[in-house]
Amino acid sequence: MRVRLVGLLTLLLCSYQSFGQVQEVKFSQFFNFPMHINAAATGKFDESYRVSGIYRRQWNSIGSEFVTTAVGGDVKLNAGFRSQDRIGVGLYLLDDHLGDNIMQHQGINVSGAYHFPLDFQQQHTLSLGVGVSYHITSVNIDQLIFESQFQGFVPDASIANGEPFVNERQSNLDLSASIAYSYVVNPDLQISVAYAQLDLLKPQQSFFSDTIASPTLLKQAVVGSIDYKVNSRLSLMPKYLIHIEQNTIEVNTGLIAGYMAVPDKKFRVDMGIMGQWSEYLALYSGIGLGSLEVHASYDFSMAGLKQLANVTNTSQSRPGVFELSIVYKGRTKKNDGQYSVPCRIF
Repeated sequence: MRVRLVGLLTLLLCSYQSFGQVQEVKFSQFFNFPMHINAAATGKFDESYRVSGIYRRQWNSIGSEFVTTAVGGDVKLNAGFRSQDRIGVGLYLLDDHLGDNIMQHQGINVSGAYHFPLDFQQQHTLSLGVGVSYHITSVNIDQLIFESQFQGFVPDASIANGEPFVNERQSNLDLSASIAYSYVVNPDLQISVAYAQLDLLKPQQSFFSDTIASPTLLKQAVVGSIDYKVNSRLSLMPKYLIHIEQNTIEVNTGLIAGYMAVPDKKFRVDMGIMGQWSEYLALYSGIGLGSLEVHASYDFSMAGLKQLANVTNTSQSRPGVFELSIVYKGRTKKNDGQYSVPCRIF
């Protein structure tokens, strides 16, 4: 039964590939790895540098899981046209693959951002970011079964697939740009929002002949958050991500509560819930100790392939998604966390 389910999923992937596209990497914890979507987030933090990693595993219950791993880091430089301006520089590596090397996708991204305070008190900040990436995508055609290779309900790999493959590997250079705005309303409330345009170079991601290949559609994203301190220990952090691709809009929202359990040790506990409510629901939890944060989430599928798992094998009807992220933010010796507060001159 498991083999039949994997075969059905493979057919779904092949149908998807017929439109010349590969699977798009998305993270439920998008806010813990922000450079993946928003280049303007590079270097946008109070500390001097940030190192982060994220691991995502989907559909392990059916033996043909998607596994995505990314690691990266960025730094904030005390440089710019004005003394209060800051520049962020970052890099991340990404690996995404399906099953036993059926499909692989690797990439490297270099991003830079300029953070420009708009007022004397630095309550309003405008950030501009650019990301340049290089991706390699490959597929092992010999491990795929196509519709033409079925005799009734029985697959036969010895039959020619009849598909117009021209290669098993594609490499692309891509570009993204984003603009972000943050507003420190008061010491207890901060708001941020960003708009990003992805795939500006419209990379070709097809393994088929040029006659049926189509370039990647321009993708857009709006990402934002609110950080509200209820009191000295409790914070509420609503977050959202909106993906826009042609006429398709995906909205991801959630609410995270952070509780400073031991203020002297900077020990914080996070709990939250988020999701794209018609597709999945994610439970989120984590801890923070000083400069280190570790978070985990689990997505419960509410549509799509869950129905396929239910029909094929009821014991595999919970095909969720597990995600783990680690973030460390530190300061250099020159940046010990002590700041001078500017005062107006009358």
